Amino acid sequence: EEIFITDWWLSPEIYLKRPAHSDDWRLDIMLKRKAEEGVRVSVLLFKEVELALGINSGYSKRALMLLHHNIKVMRHPDQVTLWAHHEKLLVVDQVVAFLGGLDLAYGRWDDLHYRLTDLGDPSGPAAPQPPPPGSDSPGSPDLSQNQFFWLGKDYSNLITKDWVQLDRPFEDFIDRETMPRMPWRDVGVAVHGLPARDLARHFIQRWNFTKMTKAKYKTPMYPYLLPKSTSTADQLPFTLPGGQCTTVQVLRSVDRWSAGTLENSILNAYLHTIRESQHFLYIENQFFISCSDGRTVLNKVGDEIVDRILKAH
Repeated sequence: EEIFITDWWLSPEIYLKRPAHSDDWRLDIMLKRKAEEGVRVSVLLFKEVELALGINSGYSKRALMLLHHNIKVMRHPDQVTLWAHHEKLLVVDQVVAFLGGLDLAYGRWDDLHYRLTDLGDPSGPAAPQPPPPGSDSPGSPDLSQNQFFWLGKDYSNLITKDWVQLDRPFEDFIDRETMPRMPWRDVGVAVHGLPARDLARHFIQRWNFTKMTKAKYKTPMYPYLLPKSTSTADQLPFTLPGGQCTTVQVLRSVDRWSAGTLENSILNAYLHTIRESQHFLYIENQFFISCSDGRTVLNKVGDEIVDRILKAH
């Protein structure tokens, strides 16, 4: 019925299964295939400050919108420079949701081997041949004999060089013969039932808010989205293999500029969990910004940690 995607960065031409021997598992081809079957695809991308970031969300939007009329893409916001939409979320039919730290973007795919090189088949060509220069479409290289895991822009080392020319996805931008790639490690989760409904409602709230507040999206071309009832959330037409039954709660952080309302349930959960801890605290986070002398950060996480340590001693 419907697919919801929101990302900080989305690369339409990434392959979801590696090594790729055809286009069957290329993201844009998959979305086009589902759109042709009548599935409504809604994509909400972070609109970056172009001078600061090279993720080229404008190209991603154009590439997806040209595929099929059932694929709609919005970008948001227009002028915010101090914050970003950093969430990564994919919801299918409001039944299953994938949430975590992995954008559908270059450089993210990895496995337990964390390979530093990707030279393909030593007896084969140096790299799959890209489409002819000047073609109107990025097309696809010949993958029939492909042994590469990371094609073109997907082979990356962001410490050495940031991405460029994203509209030429199958052309290398660093020398894979001399430069190692930078592995990627992150976490994610897939949920069914009520948590998936919650995540769908979060996406719908952000989508409808963006439609209402940006003039270019107020046309019928961009439809409002409707949430499904929570009373039917446990009626699952399918489940992912390997899942376990448990109780979870979805938390979020949104502000009036991003969703039209204010919620800081992630922060509240941090504070509550630290306050009620009994034995230890394990904290893993990409960013950890809290209070310190002479600073104006007011999230109180650091204060709660100190108070809990003092209480323990």
